[in-house]
Amino acid sequence: TRAKEELYLASASDYGGRRVRRISKFVLESLGEEAKTREKKKTTPLEKIERFMPKAESEKVTPGVIPEDKILPLSYYQLDDYLTCPLKYKYVHILRVPIMEHHTVIYGRAMHDAVTKYFQFKMAGKRMELGDLLRAFEASFQPEGFLDEKHQEERFRIGKDALARFFKAEEKQESKPLFIEKDFSFIYENNKISGRFDRVDNDGDRAVIIDFKTSEITKQKDADKRAKESMQLALYAFAYKHIFGVLPKRVELYFLESGLIGKHEVIEENLGKIKENIKDASSGIRKHNFEATPAYMACAYCAYNQICPKAVLK
Repeated sequence: TRAKEELYLASASDYGGRRVRRISKFVLESLGEEAKTREKKKTTPLEKIERFMPKAESEKVTPGVIPEDKILPLSYYQLDDYLTCPLKYKYVHILRVPIMEHHTVIYGRAMHDAVTKYFQFKMAGKRMELGDLLRAFEASFQPEGFLDEKHQEERFRIGKDALARFFKAEEKQESKPLFIEKDFSFIYENNKISGRFDRVDNDGDRAVIIDFKTSEITKQKDADKRAKESMQLALYAFAYKHIFGVLPKRVELYFLESGLIGKHEVIEENLGKIKENIKDASSGIRKHNFEATPAYMACAYCAYNQICPKAVLK
C-alpha cells in the first residue's frame, strides 16, 4: 500500500520444512493467475547437499608492485598509518576492515565541526552567537563509542565548557582567517599528496597554519613540543611551500579544551624529515611491503589489535 513506483514480491516454496509452502494470498491477489501457474516443488536431497557444500576457493590474486612512474595518492593519515605499522595500513586502506568509531573521534569531530562553523561565519562577516555554536556542537555529537551514558554526558559537558571559553577568547580577536577547511594537493616524486588545512591566517606577509586538537594538554611547553614534533604540521608546511612557493611563518596546534596554542617557527631544515617519511612510505606501499612492525604502544592503541596476529599487548 506504500509503493509509489515499483513493488517487489518474493516467495519460496521450500524454507527447509517438510512441506512445500503456499504462496501468500496477497501475492495471488496481486499477480492473479500468473502466480498460480508457478511450479511448486520440494528441494531434492542432492540440491540440499549442494546448498551447504563448502564454497570453492577462489583463485588467489597476488597484486603487483606499483611502478615508480605511476602516481601514488598519499594523505597524512595514510603516511601515519604506514609508518606506524604497514599491516595497519593494509587493514585500513586496502582491506578496509570496518571498525566501531572511538569516542575520541566522535568528540573531536563534533568540536571541529562547531569551530569550523564559527570561523566560516566570521569570514563571511557574520556573527555567531554562543547558543548557535553550542547547537552546532550538539548536532555533530553522535552518541556512539562512549563507555556508558555517564561518560557520554561528561564528554558533552566538557565540550560545551571548552567551546564557551573558545567563544569568549575568539570574540576578542578582530582578525579573520585567510582560509578555513581548505583542500590542497600537490605532486612530489610521483606521489599525489593531499589533505586539508584546518585554518590559515596571515601574520604580516607570511602565513600561519593552525590545526585544531582536543587532546588534553595543560602546559605550554607540552603544547609547543607537540607542535614542533607534529608530522601532520610538517606535512602541511611542506604542502604550503609547494603550492604557494614560500614557507609559512609558523605552524600552530590549537588545543580547544585548555585554550593553549603550541607554536613552532618553520625553517627549510624542518622539512627534511617529512620528505624522508614520504619516500619511506611510498617505497613500501609500491613494493606491497605490509609486514607488521609491532610495538607495545602502537599495538595498544591500534583498533585492530584483537585480530592482528602480530599484536604486542603485554
